[in-house]
Amino acid sequence: MFKNVKIFFKAQTSNILVTIIGGLVPLFINEIWRQWNNDKHISFFLSDKDNYMLQSIFIIITVYVLIKIRKRIMFNLEDSEEQIKQYMKKNCGLKIYDRETTIDTAFKTVRGTASQFFYAWLIVWVVWLICYVGELIMSYCIEQPSPICEYCGAELIASVCSSCANYTWQGVGCKMAITTYEQICDFLNSSAMFAIYIILSSVTVNYKKRIKNDYTYLESIFIWTILLIIFISGIIIENCNPQSVMARVMPFYISIVSTITFVLMLGKLNSSYLKIPSFFMFVLYIYAIIQAYIPFKGVVDNSNLWINQYLIFFIPYITLSGKIILMLTICWIAVQRRFIFYIIHRSTTIDRTEELLSELNKEQVSF
Repeated sequence: MFKNVKIFFKAQTSNILVTIIGGLVPLFINEIWRQWNNDKHISFFLSDKDNYMLQSIFIIITVYVLIKIRKRIMFNLEDSEEQIKQYMKKNCGLKIYDRETTIDTAFKTVRGTASQFFYAWLIVWVVWLICYVGELIMSYCIEQPSPICEYCGAELIASVCSSCANYTWQGVGCKMAITTYEQICDFLNSSAMFAIYIILSSVTVNYKKRIKNDYTYLESIFIWTILLIIFISGIIIENCNPQSVMARVMPFYISIVSTITFVLMLGKLNSSYLKIPSFFMFVLYIYAIIQAYIPFKGVVDNSNLWINQYLIFFIPYITLSGKIILMLTICWIAVQRRFIFYIIHRSTTIDRTEELLSELNKEQVSF
């Protein structure tokens, strides 16, 4: 493991430094800015606006790193095409393939799978960027919301007019817009995560055999279609009637979908072929579990319990640390053609599982 870590740091030095510096330096700049504005206390507490700003800066940097990694992987594939083909002939069990499956189609499938994988990650990071930038912009419209109803002048209680039950107050509208925006971004992000899970679930160079015998794609599309219908219905009902049961259930639904898709994707990445460091996986699983915290954020914000106050303080740092480790994990996968190695050898396992399982369970012939 130490040898692999040494190779990792040597091969990805610039990407590692850019990722870590991009995540940590803005934190200190933010604190220095506070001191410059005569804030006498060093608290390192991140408000929502601070968090949105820092996350946006970091994601812009990591999108650049990810594009750089993808270009290098694809160039390496093209540059070493013949070498990889020979390796596949020797180690990938091509003799079990159909006659129509040639080494050329197998290589194209490897190249296509690698491209899909990194494109899906690019979508994940871009959606995160759009989400945080949008939240930052919209957060300014609820800085000082009026507590008085615009229609009858009555006091607003829990964001609802106690007299005419109107929902057209500007602050309420902004909050609802931010909530809907966050939920749409979270669902799009979960969709990209689920796409990565699908790619890794049926990663085989024997494309024709995968389409013929493996129903992962159809099952996944069917499941996600149901989730999408529920999501769209929930968003419509939530915006039409903010006090409905669906409006209260939607945050739980979004967090459950986000957590499950993240964990499913991590389960596929946690492969002996990739040998991702245990520390990386540990942090990423914690980051995935944090997704389930979303529905309770409003409750925690209004609580005086000391443990809840600590949660409010640490959650932005945990999410930022999770993104840093996630980007370092992608860098790890890119070292020494690890992902190409994963595709080739994982495909052999997938293609021959039924054959070998049948052979293992053959009835013994009695003499």
